[in-house]
Amino acid sequence: MNVDWDWIKQRPHFLAEKLSASNNVYVFYPYTWRRSNLVRNPREGVKLFPLFRLPFGGRLKIIKRINFWIWKFYFSILLKFKNFDFIWISSPEIFETLPINITPEIIYDCMDDVLGFYKNQHSYEYILEAEERLIKKSKHIFCSSTNLANKILRRGGHEDKYTVVFNGFEPINSVINSQINRSNIRYDLFRIGYIGTISSWFDFSVILEAVIKLPNVIFYIIGPEENLIESKPDHERIVFLGPIQHNELHQYSIELNLLVMPFIVNSLVKSVDPVKIYEYIYFDKPIVSVYYAGLEKFERFVDFYIDKNEFVSIIKKYLNGSAKKKYSSLERESFLLENSWDKRCLDICSTLSRL
Repeated sequence: MNVDWDWIKQRPHFLAEKLSASNNVYVFYPYTWRRSNLVRNPREGVKLFPLFRLPFGGRLKIIKRINFWIWKFYFSILLKFKNFDFIWISSPEIFETLPINITPEIIYDCMDDVLGFYKNQHSYEYILEAEERLIKKSKHIFCSSTNLANKILRRGGHEDKYTVVFNGFEPINSVINSQINRSNIRYDLFRIGYIGTISSWFDFSVILEAVIKLPNVIFYIIGPEENLIESKPDHERIVFLGPIQHNELHQYSIELNLLVMPFIVNSLVKSVDPVKIYEYIYFDKPIVSVYYAGLEKFERFVDFYIDKNEFVSIIKKYLNGSAKKKYSSLERESFLLENSWDKRCLDICSTLSRL
């Protein structure tokens, strides 16, 4: 997988856990030296193998190159002594560290439009070529959204070797804990939350617009901050809580009146099937999100906005009581029944069994 096991839980974590329940799965993940942005995810039932690397590989080209050869050497030795039926890859960059002539079938789990992460032209072209090689080598490709699948087809994929498997949600088995930190929670204000990674696609402008125009709202931003953020607002009613254990998220959501997904709609975001909306529905809260093509399936559950004025207008309606949560308990239960990670894993295993 392409993220540290202790990063906030995402698609690779959930699929690794679910596939491990019925298969012999070895999970190799890049070890992150900056641990302050991480949580402590469960390890039970999963065989985990951290891929160590030298720090500062993201800043210094020479260290990045050394890390590349460390992993390449490691995998060359590993695959001489360990037999696998499949190698599950979620990043073209990791694929490049594998030996050229490997016998296990390659499965590419395409969860993001990876090209959207690279602004440097040289890096962009390198990843583009790496992904094209990965697509060609893959026995099958799973894509997390229809838009992403269409991009893969344009980059050289074939219709008969890809399947769209959307994201999902995981029930959180936790008892309401009175000891969670409530010191920052302002019960005299309307409390709005965001749960997820804070990166370059996070639209701080709509959050600022809301706190300026609506003095009775406060935003709680829950999740790790990536280095890609140029700056974040300093406002007393925008509170950053940092990353929180996945099994505690439901407890925090109970303290919130509304959950939001304020993203900048760029080429990267347009291919995202947002895990957070599945989780927001599970948390049974009113939801406000930016709109882009592909989110129509959430229309019954989400109030969509196009610009900051519409964002503020929708929140104002919730503030004055003229807007209510869009979905019923029955609609929520029906949605969750069809969109769990267990259900996604069954679909994946069914596809793999036919290869």
